[in-house]
Amino acid sequence: MGTHADIFRKTPLLRVAVMVILGILSGSAFGAHVPLWCPWVLALVLVLSAAFIRKKPLVVSCMVLLSVLSLGFFIEVLSERRLERQFPETAVEYEAVLMSSPVEAGRIVRCELLVVGRGAPFRLRASILRDTLTHRYRHLKVGDGIRAYSVMQSVPSKIGGG
Repeated sequence: MGTHADIFRKTPLLRVAVMVILGILSGSAFGAHVPLWCPWVLALVLVLSAAFIRKKPLVVSCMVLLSVLSLGFFIEVLSERRLERQFPETAVEYEAVLMSSPVEAGRIVRCELLVVGRGAPFRLRASILRDTLTHRYRHLKVGDGIRAYSVMQSVPSKIGGG
């Protein structure tokens, strides 16, 4: 049975794969707190400095591996930011379909909507103020279409701490 050093010597790309995985994990954990350009610039500086330092191969190897970690971090942060939906600052009018049964909670009705007609359809959790005079909210059911005018806000994700 070989040691850990033997495993890395026999499979040299395993080091690179481990560093990419560590970069992705660290990007998932800390990516919300770091500007997008930081890991890219760090990788660029490490690669350029490794190109000029040739007398110490261990230092060069560590710099290249750290640049790979930084690129994994960058790719993870970039992919998470692409998934974020940007909502307008002002109120907008939109059409939606009820995806869940409305649930009364105090003075509001909560339900899940599928917003259509504003680019790609997306799901939205909605809190709708109940109308106490006509009680029209009681007739809402799954599959009904509504037209709404409201301000949309994003809810922080529970995944990845962001």
